[in-house]
Amino acid sequence: MSIVTIIGSHKGGVGCTTLATLLADLSRAAGERHLDIALEQEIADAPKSGKAQKRQNSLERLCEISRAAARDTDVLSVEFEFGGNTQSVLRRKLGCVIPVPISQSMDQCFELLSRDFLSGSALVDLGPGLLAPWLAWATQTELGRKLASSGIRLDFITVSTPDRAALGLAADALTGARKAFGRFDLDFRGYVVHNEVQTSFDKLVGTDEWDRLGSVLSQGKRFRSLRFPAAWSELITQFESSDLLPTQISALSDEEVEDRWRVMAVEARRGGDDYLDWVLTAAEELLAAGLLDLRMEPLSLRWAPKSTTEF
Repeated sequence: MSIVTIIGSHKGGVGCTTLATLLADLSRAAGERHLDIALEQEIADAPKSGKAQKRQNSLERLCEISRAAARDTDVLSVEFEFGGNTQSVLRRKLGCVIPVPISQSMDQCFELLSRDFLSGSALVDLGPGLLAPWLAWATQTELGRKLASSGIRLDFITVSTPDRAALGLAADALTGARKAFGRFDLDFRGYVVHNEVQTSFDKLVGTDEWDRLGSVLSQGKRFRSLRFPAAWSELITQFESSDLLPTQISALSDEEVEDRWRVMAVEARRGGDDYLDWVLTAAEELLAAGLLDLRMEPLSLRWAPKSTTEF
């Protein structure tokens, strides 16, 4: 079965691209073997302290998950182009971006995009400002009917951070997706990822926005929520701003973290362990939700323009 995964939010900065990068990375890690090599090194470095054994166990489980996720699909990052420049994290890390020139028709871009993923599996990261027009276009053109007739499963994922505005907009995103796709005989699944960043959602339980999102989730036959834990290390921001992918960072030894980011050994160990815990917990959530049924091999971009001004 072909699976199209769409990731988008009405609010920027909530972690959609982080999620897309992690999904894409998990799909290719098994083929690149950096996790296996790191695990082999950990096993060779016996005897083990308690923390070292925990790292070995975490790497072993991450290897298992990445092997389960290793299939082929296109990975596409779609974003507005301003002045001929796009600042995609996915482009920097995976080499894939679809620029949407602000002077061109978004409908034309969406049409080309849909042609691409109607022919096979795809992971699509919709950049800031693109979810609302894409959902409106999908509703108007009855994209759900085309997906259903092609036997394609659609996974729609939105992301929320621990604030009331983000929760409300996540509810709006799921409602819009259900309006666009829920009326067709389509294998359609909706998800919201509660991305804790550096604080918890606990303080928001019982608010109007929390309850409204819960109500929306209860209305979908295959709607569910996931929770990505907070990552507390001060190195996390530096990790994410690098050109390395999440599993590549997870595979770094303490010495490599210490040397690359010029930090003390104890800080390197704490930061590396914290980041590996975050990646593994997020991967387990994705696996439990069935989102790692999608297996990816970047990149196709069969319809990508030769220049950023052509469509």
